[in-house]
Amino acid sequence: ISAVGASASGLLGGVVADWLATSSFFTTSSSSSGNRDDPLGRRLWVPVVGSVLAAPTWYFAVHSQDSFGTAMVWLAAEYFVAECWFGPTISTLQSTVAPRVGGTAQGAFTLTGGVANLAPSLLGYLYGQQQQQQSNVAIVDDLSNLLALGVCFGYLASAVCFAVAALSPPKE
Repeated sequence: ISAVGASASGLLGGVVADWLATSSFFTTSSSSSGNRDDPLGRRLWVPVVGSVLAAPTWYFAVHSQDSFGTAMVWLAAEYFVAECWFGPTISTLQSTVAPRVGGTAQGAFTLTGGVANLAPSLLGYLYGQQQQQQSNVAIVDDLSNLLALGVCFGYLASAVCFAVAALSPPKE
């Protein structure tokens, strides 16, 4: 599920972002609207949409009551919509920093991702704290709720951050 869904999402996300950035359909006349056209900002709407769609698909994957198969379908959908951010984000990063600091910017981006990877450890710690205080039956429900809350919050917070970046004025 991860290999196929995430790979397809990453590739399709890059293709759609490139199309959004280069399509004349989305260009506006600066004289009529008063705003400058921002192809890079348009590109970042791909991860906004992907992050917003990832939250409910993750929730349904964790809380599916139908069957294991249904949960896996939701998980596949989650991977398919969630992983579309790589191409648009990295291409935007490389397009907005000076060439002499591109490596530093990419390194900082990678470090940020590494720090964000501490989130599962934090959720595990919170789960462990709950486990010490409750019976085993309540823990399973609490784990799914904890995962749903933590991951869905992360997706929605990411969508807000991507939207702020997409709406920021283009560089002069």
